[in-house]
Amino acid sequence: TPGARPGGEADQPPPEEDKQKPDDRGGDGKSDDEPKQDFVGPEMDDSTEQGQLYANQMSKVKTGGGEPMIDFPIYYPTRLAPGSTINEASRAFPIDGPDKEAYRGYKMVVDIPGINFGNGLFSEYYGVSGTDWVDAPILDNPSETRTIDDRDYLLFYDGDRLRLVGFKTKTAAYWVNNTLLQSLDEGQMLSIATSMREFGD
Repeated sequence: TPGARPGGEADQPPPEEDKQKPDDRGGDGKSDDEPKQDFVGPEMDDSTEQGQLYANQMSKVKTGGGEPMIDFPIYYPTRLAPGSTINEASRAFPIDGPDKEAYRGYKMVVDIPGINFGNGLFSEYYGVSGTDWVDAPILDNPSETRTIDDRDYLLFYDGDRLRLVGFKTKTAAYWVNNTLLQSLDEGQMLSIATSMREFGD
């Protein structure tokens, strides 16, 4: 069920103590004799309804010429960190690329109470984004590529914190970025990324 805590088991399940977090970050997270893993993550909020609401809004945004701003599949999160809310700063927009190339993108801005992390802030913000710029520089040079549920995820670390998780399709690129203080843990970041579903599918 979209938004529920992910389930399922890998063909060769990891030891019990390893199930609450992804495999260690040595190498690229896969090998010829290693089965693809189903992600099992922390408890999260079901964000299916609000994700669909904002995806629908973005699908209706028009360019100045009256064409749909987003003409590629919109992916939305069906899981978010506890207490999170997608807010009205979410938007669809044009992107000026190199050599006068024009692309389009969207960002769902997610508000999470700072009290969740004990940092004294009222709120923190993280995001879920997509663009038809398949080779967007933000996804260049990942720290690691990890295969989860038959999809290759690009992982970007800042020290021991997972700063960004992305993936690509044939027509677009998508990613989840952590808060400015990188307060979401690795399990939460991966849970959000692996929960993303195509709107209208």
